[in-house]
Amino acid sequence: MKTLHIIGKNSSLVILKSFLILFLLAGFSNVAQAQVSIGINAPHSSAMLHVESTERGFLGPRMTAAQREDIDDPVQGLLVYQTDGEEGFYYFDGDGWVYLANSGVRIGATVKGASMSGVSGTTQVTGFNPSLSEKSSAGIFNEATGVFTAPSSGRYRMTAVVNYKTTAALSASLGAGVDPYLELRKINSPTSTLAMGYLPTLNLALLALTTRVILGTGTVVLTGDYYLNAGDQVGLFYVANGLTVSLNLAGPDNDNGIVVSIWKH
Repeated sequence: MKTLHIIGKNSSLVILKSFLILFLLAGFSNVAQAQVSIGINAPHSSAMLHVESTERGFLGPRMTAAQREDIDDPVQGLLVYQTDGEEGFYYFDGDGWVYLANSGVRIGATVKGASMSGVSGTTQVTGFNPSLSEKSSAGIFNEATGVFTAPSSGRYRMTAVVNYKTTAALSASLGAGVDPYLELRKINSPTSTLAMGYLPTLNLALLALTTRVILGTGTVVLTGDYYLNAGDQVGLFYVANGLTVSLNLAGPDNDNGIVVSIWKH
């Protein structure tokens, strides 16, 4: 073991300085792992940072929407206050920025009453009944065009319920690749399919042949949670995808017709 010897008339002062340096280093080591409190002597055991005041508040980073979107590689849980557009706190949930809406305020719409006859090809569902609508704001869903417009960025829970009935009997088996479906689609650029549900089919074994047919009546339910940016637009579409027989589209009951529900959460 090596021993440090301090010799000379100033040895006491050198020793004192050495102990002071060691004390400060030990103190910094403890602070690095300790809790931080402001305005309170005993921070809560679960908090790394505990701030208390009855006269002042906590002020976090403030920026415009453009500055927020320019943050490079935001970590999940990052929180900022947006100063323009829809002002308020936004946090990054791993997929995108989510607006922290006022507690108890629902943002979205449920619309009903649409029905369409003789639908073929690719057709957007339109003509919902405004008297049956529940909306957080007047312009969030256009019943005539069937278009929902997201007022702010975040996750939205979407559901659509559609009953269908073929207008004529199928005279032949469905060909390969013929798979009609309904979809909730983001219709502004770039377009994308959000939720999709195929019309139910049935495989029938007749003698040595297997025939695939679409059921004459049925219900298709679409549901899921999807991230939308402010201004994104969503519509409900029927896609024939090769089916030549037209359909009548209605809702789960005659009074309410087709139902579409899109709410932020």
